[in-house]
Amino acid sequence: MSDIKQKNIELLSKYEPKGVLTHFAKLSNIPHGSGNEQEIGKYIGDVLRPVSKEVIVYPDGTVYAFKEATPGFENKPMVCLQAHSDMVCVKKPDSTHDFLKDPLDLVIEGDKLKTKDTSLGADDCMGVAYVLDIFTNKDVKHGPIEALITTSEETTMGGVNNFPTGVLKSKFLINLDSESTDSLYVGCCGGIETCITNSFEREQSNELTQHISISIKDGCSGHSGVMMRFKIINAIKLMFSLLKTLSSTHKFALVEIKGGQYKNAIAGNCFATIAIKPEDFENVKKIIVDNFNEVKKEFSEREKTINISVEQIDKKQDPIKQDQSNALVDAYNSVVYGVITLNEKYNIADGSNNLGIINTENNTIKSEFLLRSLYHNEKHRILDKILSAFYGTNFSHKIVDDYPEWTPAIGENNLEKLFKQIYEKMFSKKPQIFVTEGGLEAGVLVKKYPSIIAISIGPDIENAHTFEECADLKGVKATYEILKEILETI
Repeated sequence: MSDIKQKNIELLSKYEPKGVLTHFAKLSNIPHGSGNEQEIGKYIGDVLRPVSKEVIVYPDGTVYAFKEATPGFENKPMVCLQAHSDMVCVKKPDSTHDFLKDPLDLVIEGDKLKTKDTSLGADDCMGVAYVLDIFTNKDVKHGPIEALITTSEETTMGGVNNFPTGVLKSKFLINLDSESTDSLYVGCCGGIETCITNSFEREQSNELTQHISISIKDGCSGHSGVMMRFKIINAIKLMFSLLKTLSSTHKFALVEIKGGQYKNAIAGNCFATIAIKPEDFENVKKIIVDNFNEVKKEFSEREKTINISVEQIDKKQDPIKQDQSNALVDAYNSVVYGVITLNEKYNIADGSNNLGIINTENNTIKSEFLLRSLYHNEKHRILDKILSAFYGTNFSHKIVDDYPEWTPAIGENNLEKLFKQIYEKMFSKKPQIFVTEGGLEAGVLVKKYPSIIAISIGPDIENAHTFEECADLKGVKATYEILKEILETI
């Protein structure tokens, strides 16, 4: 693995901005999935400590730092640069990568920075790399600056939620977690992460004695916020749709189901085992495969590699009791999913729900949902709709996180105006001003620090939260130049 680490550094040190990309390579060498940020937090603290007047590394790996102004820039307003160090850890089904110990294996194809078979983590370690370079690069001119690198943004927003009030002194906040160089974000949806646990009983069947496995694999997946509006298959929802269709002609019982990798990624894989009558296998297989192929046609623009297999397997455990199996299939098939409401003013899906993960554990099925809205009340209305689908089952639910929206104030933000001026000067065109479906930590920080003025920027990142995630090197450089200019001219 040391060879991969060295290769990563040598590879990215050949490209500009060299400092940013070298930092990113070193960050990529440290495992940093959500909940596993202590090591990377210590590393970030070690990098910032020699150049900062104050550095705090919190137990979870969250890092705060303060650096004094470049000589001559002392009278500029203080700016906080903010990013998160955790990443969404997804990989191809046949990948042997271990996110707890292996470095990411970075590659460059044309102008794209990617990895071999895993998510890249440019969301948001590219933002962290910007911060490290701004703090350590003697050629960057700036007023007094703060850094806030948080943890668990991709799961519970635990780092920013637990970050104490009264620490930040900045007038301005630049969140570095956006994914489009020519765009500026000034608002975002809030979200509720909830876990549903369905309890059931198993019983031996003298009729449903043939077990079959159904595997849906290699869906394109995508970010459950910004890509929810697109025609992307959620493999978990598709599995239950296929089972519901099958139930109209054939008797079966669910044995187990597993799918998805992250609650904020559209599930690209799902695997189920059902019990059927032995004589029904060929007909059952045909119904499932034929219906899958029809669905695939509907989603053919993006779903190029998704596939299905249906195979006979040996029995490993008894199926779920027939009535409970039927109720579970009905519930998961009918639970509200996808875009629920559109906001015409901001052109976003400001009400949506994603079923990201499902697992069978002993005599329970556990599933994880992430629902989003620009409005607090709408989030809870969506949650009520989710729960309503499960009233015919034995279930419980737990809200894992409820993070706030960042209410837009387009045209009222001095930092927004400065970004627009700099962008137009650099690129001779106007940037796009957006509100995003994705959750941003700026929403939490604006609630904690009501007087702070915030924007969110970032380089071009494609297919975030998937193993096809990539960052555009030209976008990385362009965002870096914009960021430096903001700090120098604010």
